[in-house]
Amino acid sequence: MNLLELMQKYSGITALCIYIPLLILILHIRQLYRNKMAMQEKEKQMEEKQPLNLEDENAVVAALMASIACHEEYKTDVRVISVREVK
Repeated sequence: MNLLELMQKYSGITALCIYIPLLILILHIRQLYRNKMAMQEKEKQMEEKQPLNLEDENAVVAALMASIACHEEYKTDVRVISVREVK
């Protein structure tokens, strides 16, 4: 028997030996792409954060009102850690 006859006889096994590693490779590349996109989104969110401008009275009042509301709701001391504008 030559190689061509063996491949014809065991064509299903041959296909599996080719397609399974190919599928694993495609899934691995897809996962790497998703991780890369998630990291870029995370970096973008980190860049968008800016400290509270204390000269902006509306932002300061909003932060104080939020901390008062949180204090009343949870009945414990609260501290404002960060403030961001919701668009």
